[in-house]
Amino acid sequence: MRARGSFAGARTGYRLVRAAKHQSVSAMSIHRMRVKNTSDFPDHLVCRTWDGTTEGDTDVLVAKPYLLRRTPFDGQERGGATIVFTSMKTRTLTLDGDTEDQVVIPPYLLNDEINAALGIVDGTGVEHLGEPVRYLDLNVDGREWMKDAG
Repeated sequence: MRARGSFAGARTGYRLVRAAKHQSVSAMSIHRMRVKNTSDFPDHLVCRTWDGTTEGDTDVLVAKPYLLRRTPFDGQERGGATIVFTSMKTRTLTLDGDTEDQVVIPPYLLNDEINAALGIVDGTGVEHLGEPVRYLDLNVDGREWMKDAG
């Protein structure tokens, strides 16, 4: 006979655990955006909504993916490497005495289309002028820091 609240074949002593009340399912939505400003902010972009034909007329702040942000990493060590940003778009990575100048590839360019999520349960972790940045670039283009070839 199956114990109440258990799965068939499950060992005794195991039970289902319900999520705490503060954990909830997000009503996340994904929005097409066009990039309007790529160079003035270390952790977010300024974008406009875009439906493939018409661009919105209001600026929307979109957080960069975590590993592309400046604030968490500038002057810090990660994986044994020291990261120092030299501008909003460039950084130097030093590992075992070797240095490498890096840029994000592919770069964010004016009018690039990105997909941004809205409704991240615990937010994006990025603020602008004390207000949370609610959208997050999903990085479907696979941007990452790479050696600057120029």
